[in-house]
Amino acid sequence: MRLGLMGLIENMSRVRALRACLGVPFFWGSRWVWSRIPARMHAFSPVRAYGGLLHKLARLRQERVQSNWTCFLRNRAEIAYIAELGRAVRDGGRLSVAIFGCSTGAEAFSTSYALRDSFGRIQIEIHASDVSVESIETARIARFDPAGRETEGLSTEEMEALFEKAPDGALVVRTRWQAPVEFAVVDATAPGLAERAGVHDLVLANKFLCHMPADRARQCLRNLVSTLRPGGVLIASGVELEVRTAVARELGLLPDTAAIEPLHEGDVTLRRGWPFEYWGLEPLDRGRRDYALRYAAALIKPGANPFRRAAATTEATRKRA
Repeated sequence: MRLGLMGLIENMSRVRALRACLGVPFFWGSRWVWSRIPARMHAFSPVRAYGGLLHKLARLRQERVQSNWTCFLRNRAEIAYIAELGRAVRDGGRLSVAIFGCSTGAEAFSTSYALRDSFGRIQIEIHASDVSVESIETARIARFDPAGRETEGLSTEEMEALFEKAPDGALVVRTRWQAPVEFAVVDATAPGLAERAGVHDLVLANKFLCHMPADRARQCLRNLVSTLRPGGVLIASGVELEVRTAVARELGLLPDTAAIEPLHEGDVTLRRGWPFEYWGLEPLDRGRRDYALRYAAALIKPGANPFRRAAATTEATRKRA
């Protein structure tokens, strides 16, 4: 039996009547209190602990539902990181990328765009997949509404670089960015994922594991790691940090310590969601003993790899350990 305040709250939160009667008023009151705490105070231990409690409750009381919302260049720090990995592949080499939970394709085309400096110098393959047949059909068309959410936040220069305008006003992804990408319907939770999806140098698994119960998310993350070549890099954001940390420890994955802060802070939608949304991302806590493994969105599978920078980071991480 779980003891203490959090154990009591967890047990109470599982009772639907108590959630209905107490949960909503408590959350509204907490939002009022939280909105009046200056952002600069969020790093203080008592405030962080209060936010952690609220987030724990959010994860317990909110229903988890998969979302197909996506947008181009959502995490610009991640785009820069992928570009750096591409530049680190030796001339004449090959870079195989797998993107799971690709939704309607914005992340896949953004990844292709991120690797633009490596086009022609190395061979690039991007294998994008999603469990939704409808999303994959939309992705293959590569047409987007100029007023849709997928293009939110793009500058005029980025819009011009990414799209051509169709006669009907739709935005069509330029052929250059479509060329390396192939789409498929794949269930990342199914057994034998590596046999179905192959193995790759870079695997992206962003913003869909958080919508799964913890046990299912852990199993799915193990599946995803099976599609990673030794020395390859997994980028997994939008996942419960306890789930990612546990699987990283279990499978011996190493954090890319140089990328922790930029990747963690890069997706402002995740950061703004904390602590009141179950998918929200907590602020960095540099005082934690497990800081590197808990907050690293980029994890390296030990072994020889095509990335000069990632290899150096792996070695540095081994020495620290």
